[in-house]
Amino acid sequence: MLFSKLAQSVALATVFAAGALADAASINAELQNLQKGTADFRDAINNYDGGFKTMVPIATHTLRMSMAANSVRKAADASEPIPESEARAVREESDKTIHGVNEALDAAERKASTPDPNGFKDLWGFGVQYFGKRYANAADSIKAKLPEDSTSRVLVTHDNTIERFQAVQASFQ
Repeated sequence: MLFSKLAQSVALATVFAAGALADAASINAELQNLQKGTADFRDAINNYDGGFKTMVPIATHTLRMSMAANSVRKAADASEPIPESEARAVREESDKTIHGVNEALDAAERKASTPDPNGFKDLWGFGVQYFGKRYANAADSIKAKLPEDSTSRVLVTHDNTIERFQAVQASFQ
């Protein structure tokens, strides 16, 4: 009887631990998708010359990044709180994502002065604003699942990136 209860408790603890690992892994996978999306967006921005043909990839990648950020938020919302043992991996992926987003925002800010006879930058500015909101929601969801010690480390960098979105968006107005 005692052995049965002990085995049941060990099995239950294993299921919970596997669930936490799967939660962190799914968040990391979605963060990696977002990193790829931001790299594609950055490349599209670097190719922008003011014409329609170079604006279409920017619009497409903006939507893809927004969907990827929404997937990150959904994965974080669906997960259990992340244990400290897995929080480091999530923080590292989050830091890589923040770096990629900041590179894309730098590219957008550099291209803000490109002549735009067709008014595409209005659409571009809207895209930056839209993605910024999705990114902020994803960042908040991740912060809510990390342990308190990890949250303080991630909080500043996410908040700085969100402020950066606002500054870049202002450069399009």
